[in-house]
Amino acid sequence: MTTAAGPAGVEAMLAAARARLRRLAPAEAHAAMGDGALVVDIRSHAQRARDGVIPGAAFVPRNVLEWRLDPACPHRNPALARPEAQVVVVCDEGYQSSLAAATLQDLGLPQATDVDGGFQAWRSAGLPVAPAAPRRVVACTCGQVLEGDDDEELFRAARVHADAEHPETAMPDLQLRERIAAEGRDVPA
Repeated sequence: MTTAAGPAGVEAMLAAARARLRRLAPAEAHAAMGDGALVVDIRSHAQRARDGVIPGAAFVPRNVLEWRLDPACPHRNPALARPEAQVVVVCDEGYQSSLAAATLQDLGLPQATDVDGGFQAWRSAGLPVAPAAPRRVVACTCGQVLEGDDDEELFRAARVHADAEHPETAMPDLQLRERIAAEGRDVPA
């Protein structure tokens, strides 16, 4: 966002983003989840490991959020990139999520919003919280360690890595999935 006077500061960007959102209180977000809303947690792995997770929420790292939720992107997650769905973004305290939700609206998710106060407000409201699941990791033969929340995310990371770093040894998807199933291991979140 740029004005005639130059770039807008983050506070102005946050205010503009929030002016477009109908932010949800934690209890409203919990009720919306029960009605089919998709809750997307963008907190870091360290925050999730420290504080826990919202049961049923999808984890999407902030650095790939737009790619996973853009309905037109080939790297989208079809379960989440649904223009008709209400998407409720959660960060730690409700700042990063406001900017992210406004961006999702720009990408064609008109019902995107966030939780006022973020995960900390959710937890303070006494809503359900569960321990974070372990991360899945697998090592490439080049030594690169790839990680994901589950085998599907691990497969996607491995596919991207293999295609970018080892195109000459193109491993078929089935073989790559079998390798992940055999060699993937859990590590604490």
